[in-house]
Parts: sequence; structure tokens; C-alpha cells
Amino acid sequence: MKTMTVTVATLGFPRIGPRRELKFALEKFWSGQSSETDLLEAAAGLRTAAWARQKSLGADWLPSNDFSLYDHVLDTSLMLGAIPERYGKAAGDADLATYFAMARGTTGDDDGCGHAHGSLTACEMTKWFDTNYHYMVPELVAGQKLALSSAKIVDEYREPRRRAMRRAPSCSGW
Repeated sequence: MKTMTVTVATLGFPRIGPRRELKFALEKFWSGQSSETDLLEAAAGLRTAAWARQKSLGADWLPSNDFSLYDHVLDTSLMLGAIPERYGKAAGDADLATYFAMARGTTGDDDGCGHAHGSLTACEMTKWFDTNYHYMVPELVAGQKLALSSAKIVDEYREPRRRAMRRAPSCSGW
């Protein structure tokens, strides 16, 4: 009798964390109670925990780039350099402050990044079809030059292997 094996793959995993850790890390960062490094470390910890949980539950193939600090469409806009002129950043120059300004706007006060941006409106948010899921609408204009401005996709693909190698050099990991 032939034995059949089933390969299990996941397409994504909730990014918020089992106890809404991402929400709390973002709120601490936005209120100035934590640094950008703290936020990025919390995000990396959530990704690592999600991969470990999926692996422990029997997944053979794990997703990458299913995590976002705010919005996947906004991530893609920044990756392609689709940054509206009002933010004063060229493709490749956007930082986390620009990312959150595009997502939430600014009031003109110092937002914790070390300089005041002036009052800027956020990009438009709209519903995904008729669901309660929302995304940030990219702002594209005629003649706009797009350029690869972020390696987020590649970085998050390589991240689990780097982490596995740090723990156990002989680990085949992900």
C-alpha cells in the first residue's frame, strides 16, 4: 500500500498578535513612548512567533511578506516610490515617518521623528469592495516616475532563514 503525504502551506497569518501586541506597539510609538527600533523589534517578534506557531501546527511552507505595520497597499506604494509630492520625499527616501504620515496624516506638531512635517493629509482610505476591510489608495499622477524604493518583500522572505541560522547554523529551517 502506498502512503500519501500532504504538504501544508499557509497563505498568511494575522499580524496583530494573539493579544493585539501590534496595536499596542503602534500606539506606544505614535504617542512617543517608544522608539522606531522598539516598534520594529516588536514587529519582528510578532513575525517570528507567527512563523513558529504555524510550523508547530504542521505547516510545511510558510508565508512571507504577509505582515504590515499599517496597510499592505501602502507598503506597495512605498515599495514602488509612489509617494505624493506633499510629503516631500522622493522614491527611495521615504522613512517610517513618511509611511505613517501617508497613513494617518500629520498635525504639524513634532510627531516623534525629530522634526515637524507641517499639517499633511493622509492618503485616502477606502473599502475593499463591499467589505469592512480598508486600504490606503495609492496616489498616481501622469508623468510620475516610479522606482523600486524598498526591499521589504525580499527582506521578509530572507528574515526567517536569517533568524533560524542565528539560532542553529545547521537548521534547514524555512
